[in-house]
Amino acid sequence: MSVQREQWWTKEPLRIIEICTLLALGKPNHVVAAKLAGMAGRLAPNIQHLHVMRHGPGCGLTDEGFYFQTSLARKKNPDYLARYLPEARKHGIKAVIYFNVHAVDPAFGKRHPGWLQRKQDGRAMDGIYRSAMSFCVNSPWRDWCFQLLRDLCSYDIGGIFYDGPCFYAPTCYCKSCSAKFRKLYGKKLPPKDDKKHPDFPLLLEFQTRSLVDFLADSNRVIKSVNRDILFYMNSGLRSANWPTGRMNREIVKPQDLLGSEGGFLYEDLRFMPLWKPGCEAKLLETQAPDKPRVVFNCLEHKPWNLQRLTDSEHWFQYADALANGAFTGSAMFVENAAGVAAGAVRKLNEVIRDNPAVFGNTESAARVALAWSNVAANYYEGSHIAKADFTGEISSTEVGDLYREFNGFYDALFRSKVPFNVIDEVSLEDPAELARYDLVVLPNVACLSAKGARTLRRYVRDGGNLAATFETSLYDGRGKRLRDFQLKDVFGASVAGEVFDTKTWSYIAASGRGPLTAGLSKTPLPSPRYGLTVKEKKARVIFRYLERFVGNYDGTPEKPREPAVLVNRFGKGTAVYIAGTWGDTSWRMRFTDYYRLTELLAKKFSRQLVTVENAPGSLEVTLRRNRREGLWLLHLVNFTGEMIRPMRTIIPCTDIEVELRGMRNVKKVRTVLSGKTLRHRKVKGVLRFRVPRVEEYEVVVIT
Repeated sequence: MSVQREQWWTKEPLRIIEICTLLALGKPNHVVAAKLAGMAGRLAPNIQHLHVMRHGPGCGLTDEGFYFQTSLARKKNPDYLARYLPEARKHGIKAVIYFNVHAVDPAFGKRHPGWLQRKQDGRAMDGIYRSAMSFCVNSPWRDWCFQLLRDLCSYDIGGIFYDGPCFYAPTCYCKSCSAKFRKLYGKKLPPKDDKKHPDFPLLLEFQTRSLVDFLADSNRVIKSVNRDILFYMNSGLRSANWPTGRMNREIVKPQDLLGSEGGFLYEDLRFMPLWKPGCEAKLLETQAPDKPRVVFNCLEHKPWNLQRLTDSEHWFQYADALANGAFTGSAMFVENAAGVAAGAVRKLNEVIRDNPAVFGNTESAARVALAWSNVAANYYEGSHIAKADFTGEISSTEVGDLYREFNGFYDALFRSKVPFNVIDEVSLEDPAELARYDLVVLPNVACLSAKGARTLRRYVRDGGNLAATFETSLYDGRGKRLRDFQLKDVFGASVAGEVFDTKTWSYIAASGRGPLTAGLSKTPLPSPRYGLTVKEKKARVIFRYLERFVGNYDGTPEKPREPAVLVNRFGKGTAVYIAGTWGDTSWRMRFTDYYRLTELLAKKFSRQLVTVENAPGSLEVTLRRNRREGLWLLHLVNFTGEMIRPMRTIIPCTDIEVELRGMRNVKKVRTVLSGKTLRHRKVKGVLRFRVPRVEEYEVVVIT
């Protein structure tokens, strides 16, 4: 029986950097090889994304800009790759070739019209980055790509990084796609802009399958030349991925790791969550627990590629991903590399290099899970798509907005210092996955498969706890609205009417006092913006909507109406159902009582492994474990700073009191970045210690 050999990229933490040299002269060798390798070396990486393919003016690939030996070159250029590789090796760097497979130069595209992605009306997809076009993975272009891979893999490179591939919101209706779809399903391609079309699910399946086929064939070509060459792409984000086909659970299978652009920060950062990279890292861990994960950061303020983000923002990008189980890829333009080398990237790469057991092969110890459903994001009407390079922003109805509903709960859990994971719709169908958690939070997970409903029902019956909002489980796994909740018995409530708009000045009031009202205002609380009319069956109503006035100065509301928050004992577990857009309202208005109620939910219905005192809500707390090395790892990411973004200055946190439960035979407690050994004691089985100071980031190691 053969034993599978461990690959180099699984043996040590990955430290990826990318120095983009495209702007100055439009070709990679305007920075001589030795100088560029020196720039890279000062950032202490073990992997560098290397650009040896010049892009055209629209950031698109062109066959006239290859700086390596290939028979596909339309124009012969110097072999920069051969010159660069020995220089990179001097600094211990493996070169991973950047290969743009989502945008092509218009002149290149027009020479190969049969390769282009096409809209439903037959027109070629254009306007990518304002002027680029895109080829289709199902077209003969794929064979051109495979030959280019063979030529690249004949060099002593470390890997291939695909930027893309993807479909676009209006595509793809090229001849190759039409023929392949008809062969697979015996039907014509359905419209992509009609989610209610009966064949829309087939279209989603087809586009994801097409990407998987392309990736699998690409990796086979690569490994046929050299099995030690790493292969990966920038995959899907926490967003609706119906425009692109990039469903991570599927497209990760032919890749050697899973990565996404969770650290790309766009435009007005006031509306960008501080914790965006960490959130993506949590989701990647759920989607690929057995492969390395990478959050790709861009160190510039997108889309201003020469405007470097502040050092504080760089710390957030890098540390937040690390704290949540992902490695990072830090991309920068050559004009900014010198400044970056003096900041977080170099410092943290050195720390990771010197502490591999702290950052490699770790797992989350969280007992709370927050769900993000790709199925709901693809089918539900309230599925807003945030801005990204591959889609741009795509708006939807604000009623039940999944993105903001999730954000509200994430931000409240983050500030409560309760460690939590992000799970997906596949997790909701897996009893073993759910069994890891004391509490599962479903922020308007409207679309739920029958299997997911059965698994959640059993989870609560067997002792798990559930918190859900608004239209959770009111739609099936393909977006069809049902007459009642699939989880109506778990909620102890049924749908009794339609969605209603409470206006922004309506209220809810408690029906008595209890554990979920402790510490809340004694006056009525602002109501969620949108509510759903429900009727309690077995559940106990703890908040009700009050009468709604026409104007905000019409008096004090008194008459209770529909149930707003209900608690139901189901089997050995408990379900809390909120009949409104609680997370969305929390995210937009930041009501103190909303944050408090979410914190109460987390702390009442889950075991508290870690308690942190004397620290602001802007200190993120995650707890991880390296079982192989016998380490517990407490990550502290300090987001405390001026009330402005990009953040310019971090305010240190001092004298942080920590309690940890479940630790046995503790011998030593130490900090990684500050290099201190901390005094500790155990009191009635609880480990206690004080962290004297956290600048931007600290990791406490317990052995």
